[in-house]
Amino acid sequence: MNYDKLRTILSKTNFGKLKSPVSEITNGDNHFVVLDNSTTNSESTSEVVVCIGANYTQGEAQNCTSAFIEDDGKPMRKNLNLGLKNFANKKSAWVENKHAPNNFQLEESLKNENYHLVITNFCPFDTITKWQDNLESERADLLGFDDWTFKHLDQLYSELKKLNPLWIGHGLHSEIPCLFRQFQRRKDILRWLLMPNLSYWYNYEKWPFSKSE
Repeated sequence: MNYDKLRTILSKTNFGKLKSPVSEITNGDNHFVVLDNSTTNSESTSEVVVCIGANYTQGEAQNCTSAFIEDDGKPMRKNLNLGLKNFANKKSAWVENKHAPNNFQLEESLKNENYHLVITNFCPFDTITKWQDNLESERADLLGFDDWTFKHLDQLYSELKKLNPLWIGHGLHSEIPCLFRQFQRRKDILRWLLMPNLSYWYNYEKWPFSKSE
């Protein structure tokens, strides 16, 4: 799977302009899918990794008009590589803590950090402040607005199913583990992992993962 073909698949994502049900904590932008453009010129990359849980940005609106964008995902990729390395070395700890299925083995291409990175979220709305700085009731409204039921993820799964990507839920200290496992079970996804928030560097030598300031 080269980058251009993956871009064509992801560019089909289109849900129009959505209106936030809690406008006082959102900035007016929404995102559905971000493709890390660091593998633009890679012809040998076959693996696809989908990370769910990114609160793309906070603060002022950036006037995002497209459901699909390409952006620099190197910071997230760097933290993801650390997590993949730790899983490969300490799989039993991940399985014991329900952060990985027992029968999943990391392929060589993933060990060698050779993959396309797709970034998405359960909530399509960009918030003004960090996700967990908002009230739980406000976050629930954003996640459950208009019977949304994560339709963008259903479409994304359908588009990528033939590629059999590795699905990763990231953000252990939030709603992500529950939402991700619900999605994973509903779609019968066999290749999956749960990780800390990939926006930060974590010390994987400590359990539970220790955030490094």
